[in-house]
This record gives sequence, structure tokens and C-alpha cells, in this order.
Amino acid sequence: MYRGLLNSGLPPKIDIPGLSKFLARKDSLIGTNYYSSPVDQTLMPDEAKAQQRFFNLLKSTSGINLKLGRLEKRWTDSGILYYVEKGVDVMIAKDLIVDAIEDQYDKAYLVSGDGDFAEIASYIVSRGKTVIAVSSPKGFAYHLKQKASGYLTLDYSLVGHLFLK
Repeated sequence: MYRGLLNSGLPPKIDIPGLSKFLARKDSLIGTNYYSSPVDQTLMPDEAKAQQRFFNLLKSTSGINLKLGRLEKRWTDSGILYYVEKGVDVMIAKDLIVDAIEDQYDKAYLVSGDGDFAEIASYIVSRGKTVIAVSSPKGFAYHLKQKASGYLTLDYSLVGHLFLK
């Protein structure tokens, strides 16, 4: 979501509890799972501190479950270090499927435009559940749009009041 917002020219920070309530609107909000990976404290101390404050805020917010993956170091052929998030997509997929099978929800809002979730959305929809994909204007994969029950584009006119400075 962060990168999708940034790539769309939108503020990359958004009020997560507010977004959850906005998405659920008329539905009963059971809970929100927020998935991320902590940044490397030794290489990015300022970013790590800011992220930890954000994680602490989420942990202290009723109804929000923080689920963490990990960042793994990779290098380009020219020796430039970068990080790859690992484990997060698998956690999202597992939770969507298991919670659907265990009848924990009727409607899920998948805040991702990643096409890798298309077949998972299709499976969940085939079980009689609703999956609404939510992403930034430039963040939707064609296949996810086709397989989800519906989709919602986060733009400033819709959720501008939820963007944080």
C-alpha cells in the first residue's frame, strides 16, 4: 500500500483504523490485520524508530492485529544493497483462506493490488464470500480486478481525510 500510494502521487501515510472503518461502513467490522516487515535498525535507525512508533500505535489500537514478516538483504549485479519483503504475502493468503474456511467473515477488504492474490480471491469468492480489492490508482493488477468480487480505488477525493502528514 505504501509504495502504491507513493507511486500514485498520494501521501504514503494513511490512518489505518480510519481506513478500516471507512471500508466497512455499513458492515460490522470484525477486525483489521496489518502486515508489514520491520526495517533494519542498524542501517536505517531513524526509519526504524518511526516505524516502531507506528507499530506501537497499531498494537495499542483495539481491533488491529499487527503481523510481521521480514526483510532480506539482496544485492544487484553492480553490488547495490536492497531489501525484499518476505513472508507477508503468504501470511495474508493464509489468513484470507483460513478465516474464510472457518467462517470468520462474509466480506474481506484486501488492501493490495497485487495480482498474486487473484487466485486466492477467486477461491474465496467460490466459497460464497466477498473479496473487495482496495488499492491506489496505479496499484491494481488486471487479474486481481477480474477475480475479486469488486474493487475500490483509493484516491484523494475518496479518502483524502485519512491521509496523514
